[in-house]
Amino acid sequence: MVAIMFSDGNEISDAFTQGFMISFKEGYPTVLAIISLLTLALSVFQIVCGIGLLKSLNWGRIGSLWFAVLSILISLASTTLTIGMMKDDMFNTVSIVGSVVGFFFNLILPGCILFFLTRPAVVEALQDR
Repeated sequence: MVAIMFSDGNEISDAFTQGFMISFKEGYPTVLAIISLLTLALSVFQIVCGIGLLKSLNWGRIGSLWFAVLSILISLASTTLTIGMMKDDMFNTVSIVGSVVGFFFNLILPGCILFFLTRPAVVEALQDR
């Protein structure tokens, strides 16, 4: 513990990266970076759509519906790629279960958006705006 406190951050980050990458095939960091950038872009898009919703504008509702669909697709692709790029060993069962649980957790917000923003009262309230 004392060695960790007095070592520079590069040693710790290198050890963490090596431990993390031992479970995945080559190329996974690139996939992870691409998915992270897509998720960041989607988050900015959702903020813009949220402003439209706060102003009761229909484009905010439509954009949020697109966000929900794209979010589900990216989450599905991320989970599939993560599981597909794991190396074959018996210790990856926990990682696979974690990926699948994470996928279902990631469905909560898009599912709520799809449910509430397609209600007839909401569609009617924003239709002419």
